[in-house]
This record gives sequence, structure tokens and C-alpha cells, in this order.
Amino acid sequence: AFSGCECLPLADMQEGLESIGRGAFLYCVSLVQLELPETLTDLGDFAFAGCDALASVRFGGDRVTALPDRLFYGCSSLSRLRLSEGVTSVGKRAFSGCEKVEALYFAEPLTSLGEYAFENCSRLSNLDLRAEAIPTGLLNGCLELSWFSLAEGTVSIAAGAFRGAAVGGLCVYACSRACVA
Repeated sequence: AFSGCECLPLADMQEGLESIGRGAFLYCVSLVQLELPETLTDLGDFAFAGCDALASVRFGGDRVTALPDRLFYGCSSLSRLRLSEGVTSVGKRAFSGCEKVEALYFAEPLTSLGEYAFENCSRLSNLDLRAEAIPTGLLNGCLELSWFSLAEGTVSIAAGAFRGAAVGGLCVYACSRACVA
């Protein structure tokens, strides 16, 4: 719909909007802020990828349960992010390249967590999530990570899940059967 619009700093999304399709705002390089309505339930892959000026995103409700593949891929200015409390799925590289994101919290257990989901989030220092499986490359390039919390019930951590992450001072909390030394 707006893919490649270079002069779109703000998108006013009204209540009633239920879906934002694949690549709808892809490479909208001037887009700075998003407030997503409470009625939103579905987001497509790459919906906001490449929006490198995007600094603030606020989900208005808790109806969005899946953050699809590469949703915020390359949003290098993204620093203020309020996610939907209903999120249970994070796709591959959903936040890859979000260099300014410092903390992420997922209220619900994640039933699906994609590879490299937080790759190159170089300022990410605090990540709190509950997931059964931790995939490959999850924290690749996370250079300031100091707190990573895993809830009881995590049963597998893939090889390379923490490769390329700063591990000095890394705290992994409450692993049941799979633990990181």
C-alpha cells in the first residue's frame, strides 16, 4: 500500500483497522512514529521493514498475537516500543537490526520464536521471555546484553543461540532442563 513512500513521517491508523498486509510500509524511510489501534489483529511479514527513521511504536490493544517474519527488520532508530500483551509468536528476524532497542518484555509464553529474532540489536541489554525452545542466532550481535531471563519450561537451546552476543555478565535465570553455563 505505501511501500517505498519516502515522504511519509506519520501514519494515522484509526480504530476499526484489523490488518496490515505484507510489506505495507516497507522502506518508508521517513516514517517516525506508529500508534497501532486496539482493533488491529493481524500483521504481515515485512510490514515495517526498512523504516530506518521509525523511533516509536505503540500497540494500542492486546489482539495482535503474532509478530511475523522481519516485521521491524532494519528499523535502526527504533528505541521506544510498547508491544501487545497478547504476543505469543515472534517470527524470524522480526527485530533484526533494531540497534537502539534496549529492553523487551513478553507477557505471555512464546509458542513460536524464530531464528535470529533479535539479531544485531546491539543495545539490547534486557530481554525477558518465556519460550520452550531457544532458536539459532537468537541473540547474535547483541553486544550489551546483561540480562536474559528464561522461564521454567525451556527444554532446548539451539547451538549458536548466543553466538556473537556479549556474554560478560549474562544472567540466564530459571532454566529447568536446559542450562547455559
